[in-house]
Amino acid sequence: MTESRRTNRQQEATADTTTRQRGAKVAARIGKTFVIVAAIWGVGALGLWLSSTQYVQLLALAGVAGVIIVGAGLQLVLDRLNRAQLGTGLMFVLVLLGLFLAPLVVPVVLPAAIGAMVVLALAGYALLGSKRGAGFMLACLLTVTVDTVLAQAWSFGLFPVVPDETGMLGLAVLGNVPVVLGIMWVGREIVMGYERALADERGLLSMLINNVPDLIFFKDPASRFILANVATTKTMGASKPDDLVGKTDFDFYPSDLAEEYYTDEQRLLQAGQPLIGKEEKVVEQETHQTRWQLTTKIPVRDSNGTLMGLVGINRDITTLKEAEMERERLLLVEQEQLEHLETMVAQIREAAGRLNTLAAEILAAATQQASSVVEQEIAVTQTVATVEEVQATIAQTADRAQGVASVAQQSVAVSRAGQDAVADTVEGMTIIRDRVEAIAGTILLLSERTQQIGEIITTVNEIAEQSKLLALNASIEAARAGE
Repeated sequence: MTESRRTNRQQEATADTTTRQRGAKVAARIGKTFVIVAAIWGVGALGLWLSSTQYVQLLALAGVAGVIIVGAGLQLVLDRLNRAQLGTGLMFVLVLLGLFLAPLVVPVVLPAAIGAMVVLALAGYALLGSKRGAGFMLACLLTVTVDTVLAQAWSFGLFPVVPDETGMLGLAVLGNVPVVLGIMWVGREIVMGYERALADERGLLSMLINNVPDLIFFKDPASRFILANVATTKTMGASKPDDLVGKTDFDFYPSDLAEEYYTDEQRLLQAGQPLIGKEEKVVEQETHQTRWQLTTKIPVRDSNGTLMGLVGINRDITTLKEAEMERERLLLVEQEQLEHLETMVAQIREAAGRLNTLAAEILAAATQQASSVVEQEIAVTQTVATVEEVQATIAQTADRAQGVASVAQQSVAVSRAGQDAVADTVEGMTIIRDRVEAIAGTILLLSERTQQIGEIITTVNEIAEQSKLLALNASIEAARAGE
């Protein structure tokens, strides 16, 4: 409740400030009107007084006109000095004083003076603000009451000489006609001033709402458009803002969207609570494109609290919405990729487990094979050693066989020499024939053994060659096993 009162006070203060600012121009025009009317009034009174100096009332009436001229003149001067508020207040006070004094001087102007004070009270309430204006209206009411009750008596007391019928007619015409003209002129200035002020405010409002990209509109309690900016007009597919006046969303949107908008607005108006930041889907009638808007709708009430309608502001968030949808799509894709990645990781882990098992098996087989290779290498080494020993033995045997063959050759040579000697000495050595035959048999036996030794050498050489081949094959197999 306290917050509501504070808000109302702030609104009243803002309204008073706006009223004073708006009334400065109107007050200046009214001041000029007062100067002109009072000048006519004063000049006419002085003219009649100069033609008939017996009526002092005319001179007093000119003095009253002077008071009004002074008040209006102060307003014009202070307005130029940027003290328009003070000038307006002084003008209304001095003009009220002049209108109060006029019936006391000339009672026949009382009706016109009362009418002028009523108009002056209304102008003061409009131009001075709510509080000061109300005080000024009360002062005008008191003035009218005093004039109505006391004007006739005070006038006879102040001016005992009463004009004749002709003079009274002149006073009536001079006192009432300028006042009536002034009332009409002041009323005209007030009306035209407020019309200009309203036109200026409407122009500023139109310039403001038509130069923002947001959709701004006003609707009555039946959800009919009262005012809309250019952006709203374009979205609705109309050619100008005035084409929307009196129409509803049903005249532009599909029935389902129009029904949604209408339901929201009627619920808002019935509850009296604003609708803030609702996302709505809108179809542009010109392009038939679907767009997204952030909608805010607020109920509008007049100074008496009567519901006048609502004001709506729609901001296009299509780009933001598309970005949000794209972000959600990317998040979904990312989620799918994460799930796929988790599946791949699980598969990789499973494959790694199988690979570790196979690696362990391969390592065991490789270890076993390496052990076999080592054993084969040892066997090959032993075989090579054996072959080398056989080769050495064969070499020794071959050396020995060659020695035996050399001895046999030498023996053959000796036998041949002996045969030659025997042949030469056959005749002389018959005694040793038996020995020679025995030696010949021995030689034949050695010859057979020599042939056997040659065959043994051949066999040993073949064995050596085969041993070399075996060693080479063993080395090759060992190399393969190591790989």
